[in-house]
Amino acid sequence: MAKANSSGRAYDYPEPSAFVVDDEPQVRAFVCNVLMNAGFKPQQLSSSAAVEAALADIIPQLIVLDLSLGDSDAIEVLRILQERHYVGDVLLISGHDEATVAEVQRIGVRRSISMLEPLRKPFRIEH
Repeated sequence: MAKANSSGRAYDYPEPSAFVVDDEPQVRAFVCNVLMNAGFKPQQLSSSAAVEAALADIIPQLIVLDLSLGDSDAIEVLRILQERHYVGDVLLISGHDEATVAEVQRIGVRRSISMLEPLRKPFRIEH
């Protein structure tokens, strides 16, 4: 998106980036599509190890994070984010019960991570 600076010349801001962290490929693809339509440049990741490696190259503005991952869980990812002093937002997605999701939300907040309102899976698309 081009903006004009004080001299009147246009310059471009990079697209905001996002990580979509879920062990289900279909969910990752769906969420990435939604984020692309919203102007984000999403990256699909399936594990906490992949998040840790990707953070070496980019710090996303948003992380969409499933509670259950193949190699670990959202709590492990939140630990990694805390160690890296992550300052973006985290959006939890989960099919777990509300109490479990709320507890993970509290863990994120206690670790000084900006936690957005979580989304429940499966997703319902309203037209």
